[in-house]
Amino acid sequence: LSYTPSLSFGKDFPGQLYGPMHDAMQNALAAGLDLTREELDARIAAGETPAQIAAAQGLSSEDFAKIFAGARKAAMDKAVADGYLTQQQANRMLNRMAGRGFAGNCPMVPAQTSP
Repeated sequence: LSYTPSLSFGKDFPGQLYGPMHDAMQNALAAGLDLTREELDARIAAGETPAQIAAAQGLSSEDFAKIFAGARKAAMDKAVADGYLTQQQANRMLNRMAGRGFAGNCPMVPAQTSP
């Protein structure tokens, strides 16, 4: 069984593979890892996960968990500010993700508690 993502997220994002929170999440994650967005994107494209990048920089899994949670919160805040989510929806999503480790269900990071 394989998954092929749609090339269109919706009417607001025709032809885009990612949804409205992707850039906000990646920008905040890059900042938290002290990288430019271009550096983060290049390393992910080369096959590293954000957790592996953090480990390579000498960050503990606890530090990375804080960075990842902060990036996720920043993305949610932007989605609320941009009108894609209500604050109630964002709070519910953040609360559901909180108990799942830093990875949550995000395909960007393996579901584990250490890099």
